[in-house]
Amino acid sequence: MCLCILCQVIKEANEKIQKEYGFAVIDSHKQKIGNFKIEPPGLFRGRGDHPKQGMLKRRIMPEDVIINCSKYVILFVFIVLFSVL
Repeated sequence: MCLCILCQVIKEANEKIQKEYGFAVIDSHKQKIGNFKIEPPGLFRGRGDHPKQGMLKRRIMPEDVIINCSKYVILFVFIVLFSVL
């Protein structure tokens, strides 16, 4: 019973975060953001025999994040999350 209550509290917290950060208003239209959470820094564990397994994930700073919401996208910018320090 206690586990059920804990799950419900976590779900409510996640819904609150989704309501606050999960949508953007672009050209007066509300759009859902696909992925707005970033993993904390730490050791990269990987799955199986991953070449970057055991390397450090660096902390993502606000200036590292690029929001691309243009209508005609020509360039795609990829943020390297698992760079070697």
